[in-house]
Parts: sequence; structure tokens; C-alpha cells
Amino acid sequence: MATFNEKFRYRFDNFMAKGGKSIFISLFVVFLAGLILLAGIRLGIYGASESQSDERKMGFFGKVYITFLQMTDPGNMAQDVNSSTGFKIEAILAGAVGVVIFFDADWFNHHFFGSKNGGATQGPFEGD
Repeated sequence: MATFNEKFRYRFDNFMAKGGKSIFISLFVVFLAGLILLAGIRLGIYGASESQSDERKMGFFGKVYITFLQMTDPGNMAQDVNSSTGFKIEAILAGAVGVVIFFDADWFNHHFFGSKNGGATQGPFEGD
């Protein structure tokens, strides 16, 4: 009898073996999981914080939106320059997670689609 871990690994391996679409879907799921986790951390910091910053004026979706912006463009960390240390740490984590996920997506794009464009991604000295 197979254990839960063995069954999960088998199904996951089969899913990933289907190719580019499954890898893209898995990257999107990881992005959403990171967004939810980091937005939850931001909400927890908000609940523990006693500061009267602009964070107090935002609702839940405002906090999720700020986290989304920080994950997709680390330059948005500037919103937390005057925030407490907890918000700054969450902004750094969001930026780091976003950079890693988008690096993986970029690698995926070049790996799977770069070879289908007639070698346009190869440099002038490739193969010499």
C-alpha cells in the first residue's frame, strides 16, 4: 500500500511531466500561495502594531494589494520607508519572493519558448 507522500509525489511528477503548461500553472499557484502567506503576515503585523501609519486607513484588500505590488516590483518597498520594522521586513520578504518567482518564470519562458523561435536568443558567437 502506497503512503500519502508516495501517491502525492507520483501525481505531482505526472503533472509536471505534462510540459510547459503544468510548470506555468505550478508557478502561478506558488505565486498565489506566497501572496496569501505574505498578506497574512502583513495583516498579523498590522494587528500587533500600535502605530498610526497609513496602514490603518487600508482594508484587507488594500494590504493584499500592497503585498502584490511589492512582489511584482520590489521598487514598491518605498511605501514602507516610514513604517515600523515589521512592515519593512515583510516588504523585503515580499520583494525577495517575487524576484525568485519571476526569475523562475523568466527561466521557464526562455527554456521552453526560446528554442522555438529559430535560435533568436543565441548570441553571435554561439557554436564557434
